[in-house]
Parts: sequence; C-alpha cells; structure tokens
Amino acid sequence: MTVKATHDFCVLGHNIRITGPADLVDPIAYAYRRFATSSEDRPDTVTISVTDARVSVEGVVLPTPILGHEGKQLYQEFVQQTMDRVSEYAVLHGACVVNDQGACLLAAPSGHGKSSLALALAASGYRLTGDDYAPLDMAKGVVLPFPRAIAFYPEGKAAVPEAIVRRARSSKHSLFGKQIADIGELLGEDTVVKQPVPLRTVVLLNDRNATDQPISVDIGYYGRDALRFEKDLLGVDGIEITDSVVTATAGQWTLGLDHRRYPTAALNALLDRPQVRSEKRVTTRPSFAGDPRLTAIPRRVAADALCQEILNRRGSGALLKRYNGSLARLFLDVAGALRDVRCYQLEVGDFGQTVSTIQTVLRG
Repeated sequence: MTVKATHDFCVLGHNIRITGPADLVDPIAYAYRRFATSSEDRPDTVTISVTDARVSVEGVVLPTPILGHEGKQLYQEFVQQTMDRVSEYAVLHGACVVNDQGACLLAAPSGHGKSSLALALAASGYRLTGDDYAPLDMAKGVVLPFPRAIAFYPEGKAAVPEAIVRRARSSKHSLFGKQIADIGELLGEDTVVKQPVPLRTVVLLNDRNATDQPISVDIGYYGRDALRFEKDLLGVDGIEITDSVVTATAGQWTLGLDHRRYPTAALNALLDRPQVRSEKRVTTRPSFAGDPRLTAIPRRVAADALCQEILNRRGSGALLKRYNGSLARLFLDVAGALRDVRCYQLEVGDFGQTVSTIQTVLRG
C-alpha cells in the first residue's frame, strides 16, 4: 500500500503544498525543511500533487512525465511554481557567505566551484545564507537567507573539506542521486544565517585555464509537442544533443553548446517557453591549478553577469511581469543594488589559494 504524505512550505513569502506518495514528496520536504509551515489552508496556497504517477497543479493534470520521472517532474514543478511567483526579489544563482561586514556573493554557472568554495569558507568560520539561491532585495541591497539543504554527489570530486564530506556521506537523505544534508546539521547551527544581510561584495568566478569549451545545459520539458521542441533544438546552430529521453508529452535533454557559433540568443528564446520546467547550465569544472588572479570590475559588468543567472527571470514569471518584460529595467535595478558593493572577477587557481584570496577580500 502506498503511503501518502502532505507538506506545506512558505518560500520567499509564497505558500506551496506538495502531496503524494511519501517516497516522492518526503525527500523534497527534507530539502526544504526550514521553509516548512503549518498545514492550515490558505487562500493563496498553490497545491502540487502526484496521483497515479501524474503530476497536477491546482487540479490541472500536467502532460505525462517520462516513466519513472514523476518525482523529478514534481520537484521541477515545485521549484518553478515558486520562482514564477517571486516578484519581490531577484533570485541570483550563487552561494553567499557572511562575516561582520556583510554578505559576499560567489556567482558562477553550475559546476564552477562556488558551492565548494562557500563550504570551505563556512568551515573556516564564515556563515552561509544558502547555496545556489541568493534572493536579492534590490530596493534594500540585502540578501535573504535561503537555507535549502545542501546536495552532494556521494563520490563527487568537489574540493570540499573532508570533515564536511564525512558528515554529508552519513546523511540518510537523497534527492535524484545526490545526498542532501541540512545546513545546520552539516555546518553547525551558528553557521546558518537567519536574517537579511547587506550585500557588500560580489565575486564572479571563472577558470583562468578555460578555453572555448561547450557549456552543458540540462532541460526538462512537459508538453504535448515535446518531439517538435526537440526539432527546434536541433535547428539551432551550435547545439548538439548529447543525451535525451523523449516521449510524445515530455522530454529530458542534455545539450552541448559551442559558443563560437553563438547559439545563446536562439536557445534562450526556446527556453522561455512555459513548457520548459527546468533548466540547468553547467560549465567545465575549473582545474583549480596555478595562482588565482583577482581583478576589480565595474558594477555594470557585475550586474550584467548576475542578470544572466537570475533564476526567476522567465518571461512568464512575476518578476519580469513587474518590469513589463523589460530586461533593461531589471538590469538597472540590479546595478542600483550594487551601488555600494565591491565587485571582482576571480580567476580561480589552486583551491586553497583561491579560498585565501576570497578571505582577503572579505577582510577588506
């Protein structure tokens, strides 16, 4: 007999309920345990449910997921429904560490070392607002906590301090192949930031040894024209589909992008379709070799880079609707939030030296 479970959350002021088989919803509930709320009915609550392997939002059944992917579809919908409703903040893709001077945002595409560096800094005494999600209140210039559980590949190659790795591996919780551990259990409750913190520093990470390597993009699509969408992907010059699982109503693709052929604009137009429910861009992991190099950059350069990594900037979402679809106006507000912020580009080198370089920046 299938055990059912229901969990309620308030994420950045928006109420979300997930309900369905416990083996699908409980891992998500653990990852977002610090966002949990009481189960009372609220008129603005969005309910996402799984029944007979079909995911529905507010009673509207979504296209059938790929067999065995209903848990992933549920999670993707949970994240996307939340992000689509957030208009008050620009949710930046980054890890944010905190000292007495304020918050330092480490920003880079997925797989670029920001989580490893943030955890190393947390292990050395800094506090953490969260990993991957850094909600920026552009009017106040503060970063809000986002204490989602931290995820690890059990045998991953990330340069995370061994003490943290041991604690992470002892976790009994997992989500889509990754072990997940609560921030407080992993790093100590004193490490968890619980109030908004002024943003004082932005560090954009890149790899000094990088060449024109394609970027990998993972896409989840749920719509009855999934096969047509795949043809549209194949029609973009500079895109190669390296892995895929496709049915008539859903698709999961991994793309390789050759930026020498400028595929980004055409790809972004495809990714803005409402049927795209997940998107993850991954760069080649830095080698962490050689000497790191830190360069001060203008805040407009930092703002432009951060705007590329705003997780709630979909055209159908509330944030862009607030700006009447204008990315230029959004850019101006992000740049305005950086008015008193020191901005740097850091070409990462040896991992320990890179951590030391960031510590020097944080000490001012």
